[in-house]
Amino acid sequence: MSRKLGAGGVLVVSAALWIACAGEASVGVDDLEGRPCDARDECATHLGLDCIRGACLCPTPGDRLCCLQDEEPCGRECRPASECADPQDTGAKPDAGTTPADTTECDIPKDCSGPADPRCGVATCTDGVCGLEIMPEIEHQPRGDCIVLTCGPLGELYKEVSLADAFNDGNECTIDSCDTPSKTTRTPPVERGPSPSSSGYCDGQGHWVACLLPEDCRNPALTCSKSGACVPTWCENGIFESLFGETAQDCGGECDPCPSGLPCTTDADCKEHVCSDGMCARAMCRDRVQNGSETGVDCGGPSCDRCTAGQGCAAHNDCTSGVCSLGTCAAASCDDGVMNGGENSVDCGGSCPCGTDPERDP
Repeated sequence: MSRKLGAGGVLVVSAALWIACAGEASVGVDDLEGRPCDARDECATHLGLDCIRGACLCPTPGDRLCCLQDEEPCGRECRPASECADPQDTGAKPDAGTTPADTTECDIPKDCSGPADPRCGVATCTDGVCGLEIMPEIEHQPRGDCIVLTCGPLGELYKEVSLADAFNDGNECTIDSCDTPSKTTRTPPVERGPSPSSSGYCDGQGHWVACLLPEDCRNPALTCSKSGACVPTWCENGIFESLFGETAQDCGGECDPCPSGLPCTTDADCKEHVCSDGMCARAMCRDRVQNGSETGVDCGGPSCDRCTAGQGCAAHNDCTSGVCSLGTCAAASCDDGVMNGGENSVDCGGSCPCGTDPERDP
């Protein structure tokens, strides 16, 4: 039979113990979370725990009783899992069955309290007694964010790092990975050298190029330009040669495109693909070409509007749907784990069904 914490308990820091009322066993601070209770004062309220559905828990879903990272001495209290110091305090779920079910009497499920996070399940009423139907893992989750959302026995939501859920930007010259401490995606560049998937090269800055050295062009009449393109040797001699098609020194024509502000005759002469009144123009979000930091035509990147489905992207934020897959913006769908399209909740509302829970129906 489980023993409950008494209301008169105090915390002994040196021994990291919670001393219960007379006749009760001492309880380690690590064991406080999830212990059975009938009232709030049976939990370590000074640490942030409350009596929720018959168990001592942090009141905010996803919070854990833990120490801050690099905190000395350790001062435990309810904090977001991302702030916790050690693997035991990063949001791992308590074992199923460690917290009691609600024993409130009921006639219908709406008489009962639902899970701590509604995404984790629904309240049930079986033989006049309240209960919970909990999904161990959230059904609809954002993809490529390095996080898997899972649920505890009371419907608490936990975030667990999953290296298998790294974002894929569709760029062979970056490495799709997760930063475990910060629970974020990372796309560091592949080392300078041959590209891992094609016949070209990676420049060490995350860009695919045709060459790194003159010999990579395999033609004595060609050399490797500053931008990593195989161009005629006269494109790199430091001389303006209009007879060869250059519109400025070593750029334009068959050479590297010219930067903004230099002369041009066609859009192809310019790095930003826009030749206006004989001069290469700066990139703009309304010039009808993909240039500058844009990931699609006049969209994406830090300055322009988000891109519609089918346009290019390098991150989820580049897309109106909030979903970037293999370098292309995906259309909003009912199973992408993102509230988009006409939805009024994640994958629910508008043209998306909301399952069998009537409280989720729009």
